[in-house]
Amino acid sequence: IETDIGMLQTSVSSINAKVVSIEGQILTIETDIGTLKENAEDLNAKITSIQNETITIHTEIGYLQAKLGDINGIVHIENDVAIIKTDLGEIRGDVLALKGDIATIETDIGKITTKTDSIKSDMGLQPVTIGLSLIAALAAIVTAALILRKVYLK
Repeated sequence: IETDIGMLQTSVSSINAKVVSIEGQILTIETDIGTLKENAEDLNAKITSIQNETITIHTEIGYLQAKLGDINGIVHIENDVAIIKTDLGEIRGDVLALKGDIATIETDIGKITTKTDSIKSDMGLQPVTIGLSLIAALAAIVTAALILRKVYLK
């Protein structure tokens, strides 16, 4: 910290530094002595752990904590694989459980428990859906053929 009388050096934990928002690559860090805005790349910010929806971010100035929502975390599920996209990067994990509106996801850096309303799911087309679509298409073709036959046979 630069002051009028010189430089002060302290750890981020001693000044209660917390990430309050991330817009693009800009981290807004709130501390006991004020608010800082820094570029995540300049700080070499990397997500190092996840516990429920609390994310620990390692930077050159120390470890910071943020909520998944603070770093624009979006959880996307394809089959049993969860992809968590954030302003700081992407994390992949396995879906362990879906109970009611709660999903539990295990990643290499921790476990997340989140509400399913924040999850975008892409299960792909199921064979039944494809089969019903083909039947509907065939029915439309047959109907068109019958109409044309009726019009031309008059």
